[in-house]
Amino acid sequence: MVYIIHGIAIGGAETALVTALPDLDKYFDLRVYVLGGGQEHQLLQSLDAPLRDKMRFCNIPVYALPFYLPVLYMRMRKFNPDIVISSLWRSAIVGSFYRVFNRQSNYFMLLHSDNFFHWADRIFSKLGLRLSDAVFVDSHATASLAKRVLGDTAAINVLSYLTTISPSDIKGRDFTGPKHFFFIGRLHAIKRVPLAVKAIAWLRKNGVDATLRIYGRDDGDQSAVEEAIDACGLRGYVSIEGEIGFTEKWKLYGCHHYYMQLSAQEGMAMSVAEAMQQGMVCFVTPVGGVAQYAVDGHSAVFADTGDSQAWDRSLRNLLAVLRDRVKCEAISSNAYQTFKGAPVFSDSLIAAINLYIKK
Repeated sequence: MVYIIHGIAIGGAETALVTALPDLDKYFDLRVYVLGGGQEHQLLQSLDAPLRDKMRFCNIPVYALPFYLPVLYMRMRKFNPDIVISSLWRSAIVGSFYRVFNRQSNYFMLLHSDNFFHWADRIFSKLGLRLSDAVFVDSHATASLAKRVLGDTAAINVLSYLTTISPSDIKGRDFTGPKHFFFIGRLHAIKRVPLAVKAIAWLRKNGVDATLRIYGRDDGDQSAVEEAIDACGLRGYVSIEGEIGFTEKWKLYGCHHYYMQLSAQEGMAMSVAEAMQQGMVCFVTPVGGVAQYAVDGHSAVFADTGDSQAWDRSLRNLLAVLRDRVKCEAISSNAYQTFKGAPVFSDSLIAAINLYIKK
């Protein structure tokens, strides 16, 4: 098996791959091609040396990728995989190129969002979708995008993107104290982190001792987040903490009871699912897979950002929930039950491969 991904960083697709590598290595003769960098990333610290040796870091700039296709093809052809998996649009370029000249191989494409981000994503993701034997998606919302491209009869399988099994219980959460929110993800405009900053400002203005810690790499929007923090006068209450390792991330769930993510677009929204898995009260926009696995007022609190009036109603609804300990406890319990017993990414990926592989 060859697994192709654009780079190693803190993100749903990347974290899912790294956590799945030990299991994939048990079942397949594995090689991972990382088109960009990340060989020193903290995500890889948990992997033993033999497994890390199976990763090939190419450090290819995006603009130079077409010129490296023949080299990548020859390296992959020498390895001669019977299964090729691509994750994210840059990897679809390589996976599609290999598939064109090797029809006997099994090509599976991983799709991670319910819409395309830009023209390159649209072109190369569609190419990969059409050349693949099956499409593995992170949510039913993402599956809808694949069906729009391929039709309703296409081979599409919804995977779990959970990276750990649910805890045995979630006892010990105290919803009576300060409201410490956190967000984890890349600082990109599509995540709308400045809007989360404004939500904290609104809560504090209405008497809630609310704070927000922001974890993730800058993906073009950090300056806008910092401007929002300064504009709202929240330097003492909202902080940008940078990237965090996989192990450290899980510690956050123990010292925070509330999660906030107001994205304009998502696939599964893995960080939201993980927060719910740990029994956190989540204030989230129902985009992508969130609308499939969360229920407003039952297992999460939805944010409607359609217009100023809808946004104001959402904030007032959140305020009412935060002031009601019993309601918070009920939402926490229901969120935890949503993913209790759900499979992890590696198990669902291996099952999907076995289902669609050419016999």
